[in-house]
Amino acid sequence: MSAETNRRIENLIRYGVIAEVDCAARRVRVQSGEILTDWLPWCAFRAGTTKIWSPVTVGEQCVIFAPSGELSTGFVLAGIYCLEFDTPSNSPDEHVIEFADGAKIEYNQASSALKISGIHTALVQASTSVTLETPVVKCTQNLEVAENVLIGGNLAMSGSAGGGNAEIKGNVKVQGNVKSQADIVAGSVSLKNHTHTGDSGGTTGKPNG
Repeated sequence: MSAETNRRIENLIRYGVIAEVDCAARRVRVQSGEILTDWLPWCAFRAGTTKIWSPVTVGEQCVIFAPSGELSTGFVLAGIYCLEFDTPSNSPDEHVIEFADGAKIEYNQASSALKISGIHTALVQASTSVTLETPVVKCTQNLEVAENVLIGGNLAMSGSAGGGNAEIKGNVKVQGNVKSQADIVAGSVSLKNHTHTGDSGGTTGKPNG
């Protein structure tokens, strides 16, 4: 077997480490032993009408597949765990994506729990609607709504130990009764404690409860 044939066979499949990344060109150079390859394309998860972009990183272990043993025509398959880039979990029930800034997307199939952590902001853009179909939606901090709010059921509000406060800037229209366990004040006039000028002088008593 000639040296050229041996070289081609050795180059069919080679292990290596990503040495350089050109994201704009979608190409990498790989260090495989003493060989530093030319710029080669890397394999994506999907690259058709559905596209996934998750660029490889320097130091990531990979495999070079070179048809006919020519490294210049090869392509790179990355994603081999190593000491520098260890697994984000070792649980058989967890599916985890961990990003360079520490953000994580975790799903535990044993507990059916999805967790997204370590992010600063999140944006969902939908041209028609967003539906949360669940018995309870919890918001642990402030909630800001830029436009209208439509509530189809009952509304209950509670605040600190002193009770919750509500401030409305605008008109309020109620199609039903209004009940208060305390007083109602319009301007400076108390519903419970206001009086009127009497017919024979003086003032009337307070309204009956």
